[in-house]
Amino acid sequence: VSTAPDDGAQTHGLSDVPLWDSIAAAREYQVTHRARALRLSESDFAFVASKRLAKFGSGACPSIDFQHGGLGGDNLKTLETDANYIKAALLLRMITGRAWYLRDAVAKYDAVRQYFFEPSTKLYTVFVFDNGQTCRAVPARYFGSVNGLMIWDGVELARLTDHPRFDTEAVRTARAVATSLSSACGSA
Repeated sequence: VSTAPDDGAQTHGLSDVPLWDSIAAAREYQVTHRARALRLSESDFAFVASKRLAKFGSGACPSIDFQHGGLGGDNLKTLETDANYIKAALLLRMITGRAWYLRDAVAKYDAVRQYFFEPSTKLYTVFVFDNGQTCRAVPARYFGSVNGLMIWDGVELARLTDHPRFDTEAVRTARAVATSLSSACGSA
């Protein structure tokens, strides 16, 4: 906690790095209960949340975030950003009890289901390109990391909201990971 940078990853101008830092600091807070860890977690999350509309959440599908701050760059939106946004919001909800973190997590989860989820496989692809006119998911780009995050996110959303759909969706993705992405099935 004492060696974590005070500005977090905000200097990178990316959306996913501050969210990873927010998660790490939230986990540090859960173990140490040091106020600095919670302050860092909230600060890193707020950096992305407060810049969503102006920097990260624009384009043809503004409910999911650019990785590199808006149109004109590579037009890339990644599930690495949005799945971590959900997890960071859920951890902060668990720690602080603030309802708006849960509302943010549910809204982002629904957006992820709309743009990244592939119903035919029950898996999440990792890339969407947004050129300002259309959003195009790159099909079948399945990363175990983000599918795992979405499973965790769904289970925690079910627990915190008492809505079984989140758990049902998480279980379906977990089964799809086990049958389609695990090295035991020869596809990894």
